[in-house]
Amino acid sequence: MLKLAKERKAEWDSMMKNAIFEATMAVLSEHGFEGLRMDRVAKTAEVSTGTLYNYFKNKDELLLHVLDTRFEPIYQNFLKILNSDMSPPEKLEASVRELLTTIKEQLSLIIIIDSAEGHSLPIKIGANEKRESIHTIFADIINEGIEQGLFRPFDSQRTARLIFGAVKGLTQSRIEGNVEPLISETDIFECMDLFFSGLNTKG
Repeated sequence: MLKLAKERKAEWDSMMKNAIFEATMAVLSEHGFEGLRMDRVAKTAEVSTGTLYNYFKNKDELLLHVLDTRFEPIYQNFLKILNSDMSPPEKLEASVRELLTTIKEQLSLIIIIDSAEGHSLPIKIGANEKRESIHTIFADIINEGIEQGLFRPFDSQRTARLIFGAVKGLTQSRIEGNVEPLISETDIFECMDLFFSGLNTKG
């Protein structure tokens, strides 16, 4: 009987956290970060403010929950690419595609990560950890290519940050300029051509 009660409580808690997560995303979408308030989230989730505080002590805990929930499947997608049988150049291209898709579909998450300087220390740390985990996957792919003699021996972490920043900057400039489509095959081709070939003419 005690085990059944615990299982039911776990199911209820999971359901409540999911409802709170969806409500938080709705509030962020409508009001932005400046308008994210615990009472707004509680009202949107149709729970009392006291119930909300039972699950999340403050806005920082709430934002960290959003970061973790949204980021985990994204991270797993990048890991699948890293651990696949593709060649390093193919992995790099697939990772660029994945990053472009992530920026387009998870813009609110990217904004949280990129605007971490405006948040508290726990949010800064959480956002930086997630950004670095993606950088590390790019760096691992670059190292693999270097070891196979397919890439030049650049500093992999620095190169990963340059690629990440270039792709993100391209997409964000389209978002800010309201340019469609946010992702195009031309963009991907030009990014990969630049990464692999550089600007110098040969011969």
